[in-house]
Amino acid sequence: MGLIESMLIRGGEMARSAWDAISAAMGWVFGLIHAVLNPVLAPVLSLLNTVCTFLGDILYGALGLLPGWLGLTILSGGLGIVMLIAFRCTSNQARIKQAKDAIKANLLALKLYKDDLHVTFKTQFRLLAAVARLQRYILFPVLVMTLPMLLLFAQMAARYQWQPLRPGEATIVRARLADRPGPEWAAVKLEGDPGVSVEVGPLPGEIDVVWRVRGVSAGRHILRIITPGMDYEKELVVGEPLDRVSAVRPSKHWGLQLLYPIERAIPAGAAVQSIEVEYRPLKHWYYGSDWWIVSLLVVSMVVAFIFRSAFGVTF
Repeated sequence: MGLIESMLIRGGEMARSAWDAISAAMGWVFGLIHAVLNPVLAPVLSLLNTVCTFLGDILYGALGLLPGWLGLTILSGGLGIVMLIAFRCTSNQARIKQAKDAIKANLLALKLYKDDLHVTFKTQFRLLAAVARLQRYILFPVLVMTLPMLLLFAQMAARYQWQPLRPGEATIVRARLADRPGPEWAAVKLEGDPGVSVEVGPLPGEIDVVWRVRGVSAGRHILRIITPGMDYEKELVVGEPLDRVSAVRPSKHWGLQLLYPIERAIPAGAAVQSIEVEYRPLKHWYYGSDWWIVSLLVVSMVVAFIFRSAFGVTF
């Protein structure tokens, strides 16, 4: 083996060791953050999700009367206006204008004194300082709006990211466990109301148990996983696209509650950590899976840009 090959192998081993160490350190840091934040955020998100789901059902009760593309466009335009008002109320507009004026003045100075090296360096430093101030003034209102936006996105994902089962369509229900399933899980039952047929299962895996179920009739159906210690419920929806679905009933982890807000979290310490129904992605070029958030952001930003002067907002 040549010297170069040996050095490359050693370098690769060192890089891998460094990456493993960084991953372990980051895992420890995130674990610590979760341990500190979860007792506070989990109950708060449980309450917020209940309120937001109630309000979302009212809102989409009206938007559901419109075509999907029109409902999303109206919601996106309204969001743009709300963001403008929120930015206006939470930002220091005077300081933002001062920072933008400083940027313009320093750009002009760079053009006028481009032959003076000393002035050029000083102006570049001042330009960077003005840009940093502008970002600082913009960052605060953005942080204030982050949680409401995430709550809104989660509610919209329940309508646009997945679509309900069609009558007669089969899917997989997956219960993720806290520990590796033992022999007792082979006797655990999954029961549904008359609108759902349980065809196969339970089939224990590495850390989960799965069933195959089939939607028989349209509606919101309740599945029940019956175990010796506790029964667990999960909603399954058979219906039309844009009906609200909950892909996952989450654990008490605050991050999962933020992503899947529709159903109440499974109690901490339970044998089942989460329950998932494998819904198909919603297919549409404008409001379908993964496209709806692009359409939302583009339309809301265009509306905000058009009406910024009317609301006296500078950003």
